[in-house]
Amino acid sequence: MTLAAATIADQGGTVQFLQRPDGGQLRYAWFQARTAQSRRPVLFLTGYAEFMEKQLEVIGQLAQRGHSVVLMDWRGQGLSSRHCDDPQKGWIDCFETHLDDLDAMLADCFSATALVPRFLVLGHSMGGHLALRFAHRRPEICDRLVLSAPMIDIRMMLWQKALVGWFVGLMIRLNQGRTYILGGGPQTAKNRRFEGNPLTSDAVRFGRIFELIDGDPRLAVGAPTYDWVQAARASIKKLVSPGFAEAITMPVLMAIAGQDRIVNSTASARLLKRLAQGNGLFLKTARHEVMLECDAIRQLFWAAFDDFTADDLSVALGPNPLFEQCWTDK
Repeated sequence: MTLAAATIADQGGTVQFLQRPDGGQLRYAWFQARTAQSRRPVLFLTGYAEFMEKQLEVIGQLAQRGHSVVLMDWRGQGLSSRHCDDPQKGWIDCFETHLDDLDAMLADCFSATALVPRFLVLGHSMGGHLALRFAHRRPEICDRLVLSAPMIDIRMMLWQKALVGWFVGLMIRLNQGRTYILGGGPQTAKNRRFEGNPLTSDAVRFGRIFELIDGDPRLAVGAPTYDWVQAARASIKKLVSPGFAEAITMPVLMAIAGQDRIVNSTASARLLKRLAQGNGLFLKTARHEVMLECDAIRQLFWAAFDDFTADDLSVALGPNPLFEQCWTDK
């Protein structure tokens, strides 16, 4: 199945915008399952610089399996609010803001029933990191987690980490928190080179990312700012702190990419061992974008996904003013 020309509406998605008290605006969407037998809804948490259109193929795969899907553009990404003079700057004050936005989005999405369902949470990269943070915060609505190349730590040498920590702190003290990191900037032609890219070995799926951005340049996000790096480092410290992973008791499937040059796969493997019900899938030849990889790798991922969710409960409930259907446990 190819979704190169698909839109959110083509995929059965309904888009909503949510105003936040600080003036920010979040875009989120609900996608209906495509089978008569509906399964547990999926809360899909995307990665840094992503937008919901980029994941339409994955959403289609989930819908065909009977899952409805809800996802949003994180603040500073997609068509949610940007907060810098240059809209391509990757900025956030702290990852708790992302978690607060996620809570608010779910409350808004399910306001008709005042009951947020239990989700299968699917998180990629930064979204995988936030899935673990969210499961720790809201365990009552996280039935199980599927993590694709989660950002347990950013890939760097030890000496680089020490230098980055010192330099980022210095730049923030100099009031440069909203400045691109050293050597960073908006997206350039270099980002679009398929040869040697760290994301995927699939040329068609790689090209589709930039076709979507060309279709709507507002979707583009460049390098992170110093504030974003400090926020990420602070959240990583919480995630790997003693007792944090051990408190996440629901089943977790973690897909680790063997050729990942963006996140630290060794850190992911270490945290996996600390989870009460951690299940690992090591994809030796996969690059960072596991779900946008070549078909052979994707088939391995979806086979593991299907096995992991084989006993998933069927759930369904009635109409919602915001969306055609809402969900909860029987």
